[in-house]
Amino acid sequence: MTTNTAFSFIPIPTARSNHKPRKSGLNSIIDYGIPLGIQTDHLEIAGHLIDIAKIATATARTYDKEVLSRKLGAYREHNIRTQLGGQIAEYVFATSGIEGVKQLFVEARELGFDLIEVSDCCVPISHDNRRKL
Repeated sequence: MTTNTAFSFIPIPTARSNHKPRKSGLNSIIDYGIPLGIQTDHLEIAGHLIDIAKIATATARTYDKEVLSRKLGAYREHNIRTQLGGQIAEYVFATSGIEGVKQLFVEARELGFDLIEVSDCCVPISHDNRRKL
């Protein structure tokens, strides 16, 4: 996507790429459940600057699959990779173990997520189990 940005006379640092896909200087956002209309408006304004959109905590669990598919598709249309936030994996690990997390990973891929965060903010996960995940 090419943009005709305001104040284009102001130079961008040469180390900073203004074109996707970027290999460094990635920009990410956290989506805590913004409605599709607001997401569309946000992407119109800043989509060319965003590289990764994380669907935070376990908000993905609350979406109808069709709505989630449209949300992920809107990010993809702007060449933005999607990431499933780590707290949902922590919860599944705590309640269903590694086998449950494997099932989560399979469905996340089927739904169209590009990345999955493996965190241990709320549930302790050993280094060994983190490597397995």
